Amino acid sequence: MLRELFGGAMSMAIPKNMTDISLLRQVPDHQEVFADAQTDASIIIEILESVPHKGIEALEYHYEQVSDLNADDQPHQFLHVGPLSLDSVAKDSAFILCGQQEAAKFNEGAQAKNTVVVSQHGYIGDEEYAYSNQQQK
Repeated sequence: MLRELFGGAMSMAIPKNMTDISLLRQVPDHQEVFADAQTDASIIIEILESVPHKGIEALEYHYEQVSDLNADDQPHQFLHVGPLSLDSVAKDSAFILCGQQEAAKFNEGAQAKNTVVVSQHGYIGDEEYAYSNQQQK
């Protein structure tokens, strides 16, 4: 199901079984959060701050930040890193980094860690920005 994000600034296909968490609680303006109550899976789309790195290096920087926040002490497991081909974006101006991390929800501790797939997309236009999409399995 195609859903508008960030007040209609972009849209993304989100599974129909996912609930928009902003209907249940406050979500920061730089995030969109969806969750499935049956499976405990969640999707978080987050606009990240600009950093002094470019392209893949910017995505690696943000991945490291998410890894630190998730207290993931395992070696990085990158599933895919490289340019992203989009018809609507100039060549060599879009990048993707997908990786896998271990993270516990809230303060549940190491014994409750889940596998989290972190997919980050970066674009270079007038300004460089990135957004992060985390999906818990």
